Amino acid sequence: MSAELLLSKIRERRSPCCVELDTAPGRIPAEFFEGQGGSMPEVYAQAAYRFNAAIIDAVSGTVPAALLRFSRYGVYGPAGADVIRRTLDYARSAGMYTIVEGWCVDSQEAAAASAEAFFGETELSGAENAFSAYPTDALVISAYPGSEVVKPFLRLCERHMLFIAVRSEAKSAFEVQELVAGDRALYRVMASRTERWGADTVGESGYSSVGAVVGGASERALSELRSTCRRTFMLLTGYGTQGANIGEAVRRAFDREGRGALVCLEASRMYASCLKRGGSGQECAEAVRSALERSKREIAEYVTVL
Repeated sequence: MSAELLLSKIRERRSPCCVELDTAPGRIPAEFFEGQGGSMPEVYAQAAYRFNAAIIDAVSGTVPAALLRFSRYGVYGPAGADVIRRTLDYARSAGMYTIVEGWCVDSQEAAAASAEAFFGETELSGAENAFSAYPTDALVISAYPGSEVVKPFLRLCERHMLFIAVRSEAKSAFEVQELVAGDRALYRVMASRTERWGADTVGESGYSSVGAVVGGASERALSELRSTCRRTFMLLTGYGTQGANIGEAVRRAFDREGRGALVCLEASRMYASCLKRGGSGQECAEAVRSALERSKREIAEYVTVL
């Protein structure tokens, strides 16, 4: 089960933190453009990859996982897809667990194609030419279209993990996700369905390979979700942006053994001040590592990772 792999990497590094590699054009140190050729999108894409690799080199011994969002790299055009693939390969070679936030699928056919692209292998002209388009350990999708977009992924969850978007970190999330459906908020209904979808993928740890993405939730909301979704691993986003103690904000998402949650933090926020004052790529990468170490300590004040 892929959830077991994620838990093992968290234990190895004694850190429940995940770095989001959100490299945008205006957030790349100048040195990574040196010696680059080709069209402007290709130049920027190559610089983004080189910077991603520098961050991975700096944090791979500290952080168990890396997240990439497809939408972040779309600005580079076709070259952006290559950055994602190469970054995934590099992160996995460094021993990190990889998570991709994919695109929205709204039919069973589209879900099956996405499952093949991220979790399976595509055969173009015979088995000898089969390849994995975007080899990742886990994928984030929206399941609001219903169970037919989830089932194609479940068939491949023996070696992979699927994260369902349950609650968004967007300030306007309440407009839809907190609407009452029956006697519960809509996001809590989605959380319950996520728990059921993962019922057949529960591993020795007690967690399934179908997790939930929960963004910016209060301690009370996290406590409610943990009490009702005991087998669901949570990917937590939208924390650490206002200078608050991360550990205090997210502690309710963890179980009594310090398991069950991964806190995702954006790299660009961690090196922003370093980049602004003209720091080198290595200095920016080290700023990310230092910030992640600090977040690890803050979480450790409230959660003991066993």
